Amino acid sequence: MLWIFTTIPTTIPTTTPAVAHATDWTIDGKASSVQFVARTGSHIRAKGTFSQVSGTLNYDPADPRGSSISARIPIATMSTGVRVRDEDLKGAKYFNFARYPNAFFTSSTIVRQSNGTYRIKGKLTLHGVSKAVEVFLEAPKVEAGKGTLTAVGTATIDQNDFGLSLLQLHPDGAVRINRAIAITISLRATNFQ
Repeated sequence: MLWIFTTIPTTIPTTTPAVAHATDWTIDGKASSVQFVARTGSHIRAKGTFSQVSGTLNYDPADPRGSSISARIPIATMSTGVRVRDEDLKGAKYFNFARYPNAFFTSSTIVRQSNGTYRIKGKLTLHGVSKAVEVFLEAPKVEAGKGTLTAVGTATIDQNDFGLSLLQLHPDGAVRINRAIAITISLRATNFQ
């Protein structure tokens, strides 16, 4: 899998000046998601989305080094738009969501880069395996008057790093897929203090 966070907020609020201190935010599971894209041939791509993402983030635009994010992605919410494929991927031969119901991401460092984006290093736990990953996040947009924060990020993971392989589903090799999975993460979080 590689879970790909591809979630683009349903609405992108107008931004206001960034808050001047660290603020705690709760991820809105109804408006946040992780989308993944896997290349299955030279041109064909398979897409899927995980919904109901939950978790928290602490964001300090003045000093992002003190910021953090922790998220949970329920594997059972995965949808590719093809029911049979979803059942196969969620089953024991791939994600095995009955045994590993959630994926988790916890940041370790957040650094603002010269172009204004953020480089987030952290640990992704998926399919019972924890690996270091990097997420590249656009600067979060804060609409303080409405208590909302939105952010979109990207990452790439190698499905084999997490013990995932489509060979168990297609031992004849009829379906080949690139090990690298592109992830797009879009978060919407709220703070009503």
